[in-house]
Amino acid sequence: MANNRAYTITSATSQEIPLSYFNNQLPGVVTTINITFQANLVNMIAEGFNPAIDSVYLVGGNPPLNWGYAAGETMTPSFENPNVYETTLKFTGIIGAQVQFKLFGAGTDPFSNGGWESGDNHTFPFPSADTTATWTPNLHVTKPNAAADEVIFHVDMNKAYDGINFKPVTGVKSVWITGSVAPLNWPPSGWPMTDTVDESSAIDTTAQLHRMYDDGTHGDSLAGDNR
Repeated sequence: MANNRAYTITSATSQEIPLSYFNNQLPGVVTTINITFQANLVNMIAEGFNPAIDSVYLVGGNPPLNWGYAAGETMTPSFENPNVYETTLKFTGIIGAQVQFKLFGAGTDPFSNGGWESGDNHTFPFPSADTTATWTPNLHVTKPNAAADEVIFHVDMNKAYDGINFKPVTGVKSVWITGSVAPLNWPPSGWPMTDTVDESSAIDTTAQLHRMYDDGTHGDSLAGDNR
């Protein structure tokens, strides 16, 4: 969207605000064309992208594209270059309007950024004739680390602040942690507060919340320091 519009009142007499358009986009010529999208996956393939189990989808802000990857357009290898994945779609739009798109990756192997291509959306002016958009996606295949690593999480509760009631947090009874990478995992239905009632539990009943300690155990360096 464009910035807010401003109008200065110059006198006490009746005035007419100049005509404006949505997103400051002047009315233009509407046309229907075909756009071929070609994503060069040579870097992703070198990192371990496996066409047998991994897929890439084109998503965007112009129909028939949308930002829901589940309904995105599947891209397939080009006949001329198997490293290039492509799809051709028919668009109807105003010449010169902005076309926005990105790549989304899904499959067995983990992708960076949750599968979404990093950075700003790719854009180009809506063309007046059939065209091809080519790019190298900023998306990576992350290779799992087979090594077993130990991570100690420390949280300082001395200056904890209640952002809802706008006051310092006092009388802390227990602190819990969760996350997106195993053995941490996000509770599927939100934070299950009832699972933290039993303060003697090291891990909640569904193994979704892990308790943190201030008693000199489980990696805690000093008991009773509220860290």
